[in-house]
Amino acid sequence: MLLSPSFSAESINPQNNTNWPMLDVPEINKAIEDARLIDDPEERAKAWAEVDRLVSAQAPAVPWDWENFPIIRSADVVGVANPYNSGWDLAFTSLK
Repeated sequence: MLLSPSFSAESINPQNNTNWPMLDVPEINKAIEDARLIDDPEERAKAWAEVDRLVSAQAPAVPWDWENFPIIRSADVVGVANPYNSGWDLAFTSLK
């Protein structure tokens, strides 16, 4: 289901567009719609695997390598790093 927002033509919008490559391939759109309707977990997994294969064949995405930034902290700060963006997670960081 994660492939739908990123690669379905339905997600192409003038604002808040989640289909960044603006991919609009009828075969992929149909495969996504069909996969959404499958209840059986095994068949659903196969259908989404086919969507993944179709999308990968188009190569619409750019590989992203997350940066690694050094995290420097003070003795007066109990810092918590966010594992997703390597920055400070200010929701959990506190002062001593």
